[in-house]
Amino acid sequence: MATYSIKDLEAQTGLSSRVIRDYIVRGFIPGPESRGRNARYTENHLLRLKCLIALRKATPPQFTLEMLGDVLNSLSNSRIRDIALGKEEVQALTLGGVPKENAAGALTDA
Repeated sequence: MATYSIKDLEAQTGLSSRVIRDYIVRGFIPGPESRGRNARYTENHLLRLKCLIALRKATPPQFTLEMLGDVLNSLSNSRIRDIALGKEEVQALTLGGVPKENAAGALTDA
């Protein structure tokens, strides 16, 4: 399994290490697999960051980070992977509630 440094995540997502660490504190992504100067992150970390970026681009500015985090945390790992890799396009979300996956796998307002 590939692992990444915080610098690798920065390079692949365009997010600063400060933002990535903030997302860890907020619970959007788990903490690193190892701690300290040489902390290592997995593909799961990278995919969750890329999915969060895609969700942010697809939402109106009124969506808070917490709302996006709720959406991210409601998605299955396979959906996160598909969105992060561009295999699934995120439809614009509305402020009607936190979207959930329906039986067909589409994001809908709860």
